[in-house]
Amino acid sequence: MATFSYLRLAAFVFALSAASARAADVTKGSSADRDKDKKGVDTHASVEQRTVTRESSSSPSPPNDPRNGTAPVPAGARPTARAPTFSAPAMQPRFSGSSPVARDNWRDRDDRDREDRDREDRERQERERREREEDRRATYAGPAGFVSGTGTLVGTGPLRVNANGANWLVRPDANATIELTGTAGPDFLRPGMVVKFQATLDPNGNDKDKAIAPLTDLEIITPRAGEAIGAFPTGSGAKQNAPQPAAARSLVVIGQIKSYKQKELIVSANGHVFKADLDSAPQIKVRMSDFQFARAGDQVQLTGYQVRPGYIIANQILITLAAPLGDPLAEFGKNKLAAGQR
Repeated sequence: MATFSYLRLAAFVFALSAASARAADVTKGSSADRDKDKKGVDTHASVEQRTVTRESSSSPSPPNDPRNGTAPVPAGARPTARAPTFSAPAMQPRFSGSSPVARDNWRDRDDRDREDRDREDRERQERERREREEDRRATYAGPAGFVSGTGTLVGTGPLRVNANGANWLVRPDANATIELTGTAGPDFLRPGMVVKFQATLDPNGNDKDKAIAPLTDLEIITPRAGEAIGAFPTGSGAKQNAPQPAAARSLVVIGQIKSYKQKELIVSANGHVFKADLDSAPQIKVRMSDFQFARAGDQVQLTGYQVRPGYIIANQILITLAAPLGDPLAEFGKNKLAAGQR
């Protein structure tokens, strides 16, 4: 019986101690929460106090003096904190130059243009190479494509010839022989043309570099091999600018025309100037190695090879003028008109 009483007393004590411990824990938790809340309030107040102090020190309030144009601040409670003010960043000057993207675009465009030009040059060179190859094969094709005949000139740019009732496009070979022959009038003479004539000069005369008699024969030429610019004694193999005898001498003059006015011809031959008057009806022949003065209707004799139907590569082109270049009686007409006026 005593043992049972003792156990009941021990259980009561244990329960009482447990209840006391729980009450102590609740009281401790409440105190901790109150301390935390108080600490948070203090911290918030400290932050507001620091914010107000910093703003007050950085931007002091204007004095309540009406003389400086500042309105007085009404008395009363001031806010403990103000929202911070933000100023817009200063405007930066606009960059006037082209952007890197624009420069890249221009660079790309220049590159494309350069590539296009290079491609066109390569295509042109390849086309010219193929044409040369075709011409070479046609030139050495053999007798099967050989062409030889006579026709009439139709046009010169490019050279077109009508022969056997068909028009042919003619292209000179690289080493083709071209010759234009015919006659011309004195009004056709122009500065820069190369002429050849024979004249007699008197070193003791009033003008030792002028022909004694008017020229009746003259030739417009393209110098061949052995025809050098200069003055040479006739019937001798003397070199150019060789000493001449004091007596009257006959020379063959080959030089460029400097001027032709009033029947007086002035020619420069290797730095030496010669003068000569032309006859009223001189015989002027033409012998040139190009067809720049050829005209439609001139007679053409050619030999070459047919590359394809209607296209000929010629190694020899001989053109005979159908009519004189200029007026052969131009000076004769002037003299007759002058005589009639007198």
